Amino acid sequence: MTMEPTGPSSNQETWCLEGAFTEKDLRAFAAFLAGRVAGSRIWTLGVLVLLPLLWSGNLRAAWPLMIPVAAALTGFMLFLRFRILPGRLYKAAAALPGVFESRRITIDDQEVRNVSDSGGHIFQLEDIQEVIAAPEHLFVMVKAKQGIPIPKAWIGGEERLSRLASHLLSRRRTSP
Repeated sequence: MTMEPTGPSSNQETWCLEGAFTEKDLRAFAAFLAGRVAGSRIWTLGVLVLLPLLWSGNLRAAWPLMIPVAAALTGFMLFLRFRILPGRLYKAAAALPGVFESRRITIDDQEVRNVSDSGGHIFQLEDIQEVIAAPEHLFVMVKAKQGIPIPKAWIGGEERLSRLASHLLSRRRTSP
């Protein structure tokens, strides 16, 4: 399951990556997306909940109440961020038809095609906003919360990973 760059000329490179997503791949992508979905919004919510306690009047009287409320709120926010959101995102992804089927991701100078027996999707290289290298995956993001995980095992060594990442970003639109 390695990539083999091919193409009609040295100026054009086509990457063919084949494999099947595993539960670990989907869980890693769900955890990555949960961080994007939650981001600072969860912490902003926590601060907004604690603000009434700060304005409740006498700070000495409110302080003993603020500590357990802040601890409970922090625990809930961490549980939401690291357990609930990734779990829900994983369940949604796992319910997609053919998500665990063998697939081929083909990347050329114009587009990225992700195809399995159940279907697939295509997006243009110019639509890629960012490419994030995680420990075991390359996340190719078209929007802040939409993208495709590519397991590094499908790509090969660090040199190939670097070449693929620069290729993916080569035709990216510079203006939003």
